[in-house]
Amino acid sequence: MPNHKASFNWDIGLGYLHHKANLHIGLSYRSYASNVVSYGLEHILRRQSLALEATKFVWNYNGFVPFCGVSLSAERWAAGAFIGDVQQGETTRSSMLSPGIIFGWDIVPSPLETWVLRTNLRYYPSQKIKDVQGKSSRIDQFEFNFIQFVFYPNRWMQVRKAKRDF
Repeated sequence: MPNHKASFNWDIGLGYLHHKANLHIGLSYRSYASNVVSYGLEHILRRQSLALEATKFVWNYNGFVPFCGVSLSAERWAAGAFIGDVQQGETTRSSMLSPGIIFGWDIVPSPLETWVLRTNLRYYPSQKIKDVQGKSSRIDQFEFNFIQFVFYPNRWMQVRKAKRDF
C-alpha cells in the first residue's frame, strides 16, 4: 500500500468522569479519509471508528493531569484506487474489533472548570485490512490528538445553578 501521511480528523466523544475515582469512561467516534496520488493513480483510504475507552488520571501536578487507559475500537475501513474519476478495480472493505492503548494529559487550571484542553495519543497495533488488490495489509494506527476541547455539561449546569442561587 502507498505510504499515507498524517491527516486531520474530527474526534467526537461522549463520556462520564467519575471524579472521586479519577476515572473517565467514554465513547469516541472518528472518521477520516486519506489519499495519495502518483502518476495519475489516486489511492484512497477511509476509516470510521467507534471506540469504548477507559482512562485513569494518574496525578495532578499544578493543573497538568496525565492519564492512561485502554480502548476497544470497532473499525470500518475502505480502500479504492482511481485514475481521474474512473475507479480501478473494486472497493475493498474491512471490519474489525481492535484493542488499543491511550495516554495523554489534560490542562486543568481548576477542578471547577467547565472545560479543559486535552492532548492524547492512541495506539492500535496489528490492524490488518484488505488493500485494493485484495491482499492483507497491516496498518498500525497511531493517532496524536494535539489539542482537544473537552466540555463538561454537568459542571456547567452546577456552576450556573450556584451563581443563580448566590
